[in-house]
Amino acid sequence: MYIFILLSNLNRNGGGRETWLMNFIPKLAGKVGKDKVEILHLKEGGVEDTFCSELSNYSKMVGIERPAYFPKILWRSPLKFYISSWIIAKKLKKFNKEDVVVAVGSLWEPLAFRSRMRCRRIIWIRSILEKEINQSRVKHIKKILLWKELRVLKSAHHLISNGLDTQKAYVARGVDSVYIPNCIDVSKYTAASKEKLKTNPVVVSYIGRLSKEKGFLEFLRSIEIFNQKYKCSRQLIEFHVVGQGRLEGEMESVRSFDNFRYLGPISNNEIAGYLSGITANVCLTFSNQASKCGGGGVSNGMLEGMAAGRVMICWDNYTFKQSLDDRSAIFVAEGSCEQLAEAYYALATNLSEFHSLGGHARDRAKRYSLDKAVASFLNVAN
Repeated sequence: MYIFILLSNLNRNGGGRETWLMNFIPKLAGKVGKDKVEILHLKEGGVEDTFCSELSNYSKMVGIERPAYFPKILWRSPLKFYISSWIIAKKLKKFNKEDVVVAVGSLWEPLAFRSRMRCRRIIWIRSILEKEINQSRVKHIKKILLWKELRVLKSAHHLISNGLDTQKAYVARGVDSVYIPNCIDVSKYTAASKEKLKTNPVVVSYIGRLSKEKGFLEFLRSIEIFNQKYKCSRQLIEFHVVGQGRLEGEMESVRSFDNFRYLGPISNNEIAGYLSGITANVCLTFSNQASKCGGGGVSNGMLEGMAAGRVMICWDNYTFKQSLDDRSAIFVAEGSCEQLAEAYYALATNLSEFHSLGGHARDRAKRYSLDKAVASFLNVAN
């Protein structure tokens, strides 16, 4: 059996882990059989998202619900993860040394691991916890959490990182891992890639979680700068925001612009169709050492834009340069809203100069195939 632990509600509009799971699990099930795959996840209020229903076609879904004795108000706190891990640990006792348990995350999910468990234990590191803590409400206990993370990481038989930058960050802390990046079924985006880049107006889209570490505030500021600096070109471009998050209220500064649209979250099944109707996809996750917040790994959102053959506009940092180069993306200095605005203007007034970027980006996306990722995982697991 291959058992995956994901302390998430598995909402269709969730983040990168949910997108990765929907890509990875069907392909894995096709290799080892549906009856050999199980997913342990959070189940809120007895209701499962249709996302779970789709995954149930490829695996057994086991929802972890709030125990009746546990207060609802505390279930909204980090204690939820501790209790869920304790429940999962009890469930893992039944598995043997032939079974492989994968904790998808570097802290909360592996808390379910116990040294006396007979199953093989793998931790799939999805981001850099230290940077996540720096932008969270628990910064005051950072040292404790990082100490705990190292302990749980060392409790696993194998570690996997989803990006070279992620792998490098943990090597610096004395923990090595196998590199298996996020993956994508490029064939799903073939139709989108055949659509010409949107013109009249050019459409520049931010897709993902509306959060500080994803560069959302810089995207909003760059829209303001563009509309102030290039007033005569405003009608040539339209800005979209796709997603949801805690910074949704920050959009008040740009909502009044006639070239701005907030579309809310778009499901995984609909994203390829949406991408076919835009020109460029901005990816602005912070990564440089000077930044104390940010993320890590190969971005699912970036891979989708690449596979659809859209123009990629990214920060000039290692997170994106591990996947893209100057022939496949427009790079701007990390944090520079002015340079972002200049890139928009160049697209809006001289799009033909950037047509080749999308094709090269799609070619590079083919390196992140599902078959390769699943084969690499099975090699580690077995």
